[in-house]
Amino acid sequence: MITKPHHSRTRKNTSLWAYLDSIGILENGTDEEIKKAKREYKKKYIFQYKRNQRSSHAEFSILLSKRNGEYGKVKSAAENHKMTMTAFLKASAFAYLNKQYLVPDKQQVARIEQFLIQISNEIQRIARREKDKRYEQVQQLVFVIQKEISETLRNPPCAKEIINP
Repeated sequence: MITKPHHSRTRKNTSLWAYLDSIGILENGTDEEIKKAKREYKKKYIFQYKRNQRSSHAEFSILLSKRNGEYGKVKSAAENHKMTMTAFLKASAFAYLNKQYLVPDKQQVARIEQFLIQISNEIQRIARREKDKRYEQVQQLVFVIQKEISETLRNPPCAKEIINP
């Protein structure tokens, strides 16, 4: 069975192959030397990528104590929200700043809203059939309840609203 040399393989990362070619490793290097050169390239690439990221994105490090349960709380909450810990911490910070709830299950909230819409539509259908104005009032009430539930599940009330309703 004939095997093709490394340099004739399908090249997915052209900058990697250009780098390997520029240092002459493809023609003269052993498998181990090529692997070492690939690791060096990857290390340089990641260093440059992170440098570029830092120039346009702020990065923060935080320490969470396992001993007093900080890590466990954040990990558990992130899992409940079906997010990575980093994504959860970022979303939590912005939810706090925007005075919104970080809803654990957006699909469940959407299902509740959809259910209320279905109820409203059914009441409207009955109101048309029965030609009774009371059904329209009930439909309006369902609409108000739907809006209230949606708002309550997504946006926490401010302290002022709780103290002085």
